[in-house]
This record gives sequence, C-alpha cells and structure tokens, in this order.
Amino acid sequence: MSATDALCRYCGWEGPDPVRDGNPPLANPEKDPIEMLVISRTVKEENQYVNPDSMSNVIAARKLEQMGEEFMPGMKVSWIVTDHKKSPMEVEPYLSGAKFEKMPDWEYYARRVAQTLAYVTEVYGWDEKALLTGKRSQQKSLSSDDFSEAALPSESTRRADKKLTLEDFF
Repeated sequence: MSATDALCRYCGWEGPDPVRDGNPPLANPEKDPIEMLVISRTVKEENQYVNPDSMSNVIAARKLEQMGEEFMPGMKVSWIVTDHKKSPMEVEPYLSGAKFEKMPDWEYYARRVAQTLAYVTEVYGWDEKALLTGKRSQQKSLSSDDFSEAALPSESTRRADKKLTLEDFF
C-alpha cells in the first residue's frame, strides 16, 4: 500500500485513488479531511526573523492581514501548503469554519506521511520511496544467500617492515 493509499484510507475515501486523480472528495463537510492537513505555528514580529520572506508562517500571517483578518505578533497562524515545489513554499491561510477554496498540494502531504512512516517501516524494506510508490525495495539481509564468500575480500596478515613503537602512531 502506498502512502497516498494510506492517506486515502485514513481520510475515509474509497474507490480509485482520488489523490492521484487530483479530485479528493472535499465537497461533503461531514467527511471533509482538510483540517488534517493544517499546519500551525506561532508568528513573532517580522524583525525577529533573519529571513521572514522564506518562512511559511510569516507568509501565511501576511496573507491573513491582506484578507482583512486581525493578526498580532505572538498569535498562532494556520495554513495549508498549496505548492511545495516553489521557493518559498506557497501556502494559504486556513480559517476554521471557512471554506478552503485552494487545492492542497497532495504530493507534499503524501511525502510527509511517507517520511514519518519510513522511520518505523524502513527495517522491513519499506523506505520513503517504497511507501510512495507502493513497491517494496529489495533489501539484502545478512542471513540471505545473496552474500557469497567470493564477494568478500580476502584478509591476509599484514606485516610491518620494522618493529613498531608507540611513537610511530603519533
């Protein structure tokens, strides 16, 4: 099962993969999983950041102010990533109870899920890439017959030309 399949199952979506099709069912407010995608962080005054133009939380706070919402430094701002490939990431503020009009970046969220799951599943051959594609990587284990003794380098005893003393190692 791929990470997007897991995300669909977690959100209660059934049938063909709606995330890869680009049409996840967000119309039904009873099953609206958009709140699971929300990222929230506190925003300080902009002059306290070295590069505020590259920070998602500052960008979301600016957009909130442009929308006419009240914002004060120290508040938490919530946003949803809409394009992670741009630099800085494109984010849209999220207001609880308001309809979110933009399309979330499903690839970004699938990668986040896969990265988190890979911490646990990597020992079983399911790394981040395998989780995203749904195909398990073929990892060799020490107990398998894939390692032959011919592949191992032969160890021969090494001899020094002279007797080594402690000073030779410094």
